[in-house]
Amino acid sequence: MTTHEQQFQSFVDALELEIDKVVETGTDDEVFISGYLNGHVSLAAGYCLSHQLYSRQGLEVQVANSLESAFANNELQEPDQIAVKRYWQSCLKNVV
Repeated sequence: MTTHEQQFQSFVDALELEIDKVVETGTDDEVFISGYLNGHVSLAAGYCLSHQLYSRQGLEVQVANSLESAFANNELQEPDQIAVKRYWQSCLKNVV
């Protein structure tokens, strides 16, 4: 595993821990939002790893694309879409 790949994996791990924080103390809605977001992050991380895109920016772009595609397919109602986007931005701010 290269240094870039290790750094990327460490970032993904930290991000997933941040997303999962809400599971212990969150409301049912917050737990749903975190689980939904975690699924998109996992898919995006897998894509990045398989395409050797070992960067935070690459992951952010893939997650954004995944969410936009899901929202365009009406997977969530607009209030939930907004909550997912806000939570995603919050998680990104909390992970360095």
